[in-house]
Amino acid sequence: MGSTAPDIAAVSAQGYDGWLGAQFSMPRGSTFWNWLQSRGYNNPDMIFRDDGFDSMMWSNLIAGEDQLRQRVGVALLSMLVVSVDSTPTEYKPFAMAGYLDIVWDNAFGNYRTLLDKISMNPVMAYYLTFLNNRKADSRGAQPDENFSRELLQLFTIGLHQLNLDGTPKLSGGKPIETYTLDDVSGLARVFTGWVMENPLNTTPDRYSKAMVQDASKHETGVKTFLGTTIPAGTDGVASLKIALDAIFAHP
Repeated sequence: MGSTAPDIAAVSAQGYDGWLGAQFSMPRGSTFWNWLQSRGYNNPDMIFRDDGFDSMMWSNLIAGEDQLRQRVGVALLSMLVVSVDSTPTEYKPFAMAGYLDIVWDNAFGNYRTLLDKISMNPVMAYYLTFLNNRKADSRGAQPDENFSRELLQLFTIGLHQLNLDGTPKLSGGKPIETYTLDDVSGLARVFTGWVMENPLNTTPDRYSKAMVQDASKHETGVKTFLGTTIPAGTDGVASLKIALDAIFAHP
C-alpha cells in the first residue's frame, strides 16, 4: 500500500527472510487512537461527526514504515469484520480506532489472544449485537445468538469439518457439519452480561476499554456446546475463557 522504491530495494538487498524479520521486529508507530487524539478529534464538537476516520486509515496504511503489519491488519480486518457505520452514534472514529488498535497490536501474535480481545471489545459487541446481552428470563426471552454464530462460522471453525489438506470430511458423500443450532444456543449463554466499562459518552475514552461483566445479566446455568460443558455457577469471565479455549482447541 505504501511501498516506495527504497522499500523495494531493501527487499532485494535483504532477501525475503531478512525483510520479514525486520518487519516482525519493528514496533508500531502511532496508534490509530493517538493519531485521532493528537489532531483534536476528541473535542466535544466532534461527538457526532465521522471526520478523521478516512485520513486516519490512509495515513497509517500509506505512510507507516511497518508495511507488513499494515497488510496483515487489513487481512485480519477482512475476517474479523466490524463497520464504522454500525458503531455507536458518538465518536465513531475513536470507537473504530479502539478496535483497529487491538487488531494491529496483535497482528503478529497468537490468534487465541486476538479472539479474546475482540470478544471483549465494545465495537464488536455493538456490531454483532451482544452488548448488554441478557440471560434467558421467565417470559421466554433468550440470549442473542448473533456473535456466537459468527464466532463459529466466520471467525474460527467454519461450517464443515476439514481434513488436514483443507478438503471437507464427508459422511455418505456429504460434508460433516462442525456444529449444530444447539451449539450456537449453548455458546450464546457465554456472551451474556457484557457491558461497557464506562457508561459516560461525553468523551471517546470508553471505546479504549474492554467490556466488563454485569453479573445480574449473565447466564449462570449450565452452558453446553461443541462437547464442552461449563458448570452452573461459573462467572462470565471464566466462562469466556473456557469457551474460547474449547473453540481454539477444536480439531
